[in-house]
Amino acid sequence: MIATIFFFLTNGSCDKTECGEFWFINRTTHRVKINSYTYFGLITDMSYEIQQIDSISKVTCDMGMHSNPFTSNYFHVDSIVIVFDDTLSINTFKYLEYNPMNFKIRKKNTFVYEITDSLYRKTLEINGYLKKSGLPAGKRQGGL
Repeated sequence: MIATIFFFLTNGSCDKTECGEFWFINRTTHRVKINSYTYFGLITDMSYEIQQIDSISKVTCDMGMHSNPFTSNYFHVDSIVIVFDDTLSINTFKYLEYNPMNFKIRKKNTFVYEITDSLYRKTLEINGYLKKSGLPAGKRQGGL
């Protein structure tokens, strides 16, 4: 009887642990750091470095569903900053780069976020090194 109750309590709950695998793929020729910040600064346990043309994988588990690799039970992550080559950075929350719409679903509970040359170009634009037209900042197109 006790074994039946124990079995029900451990396996009969609706909130079973669910895990998700998150892949971060650097498709650029730049070294990339993904830094997580909260109100008190950098969260080193939730910040990662990815070499050129490389990837990392983070597995997260939570009750009922997988959790984002930048979710914590202890504090709120208020920004995720991608830094290229230790110099150029983009706050992915501010520019809506890191969001569920930008994750590709590889298979059930496996998600892929690709860091691409287009994100690098967007980072150049945001930091004033490149105009949206693709010309270097300060240069005019054509004519007189």
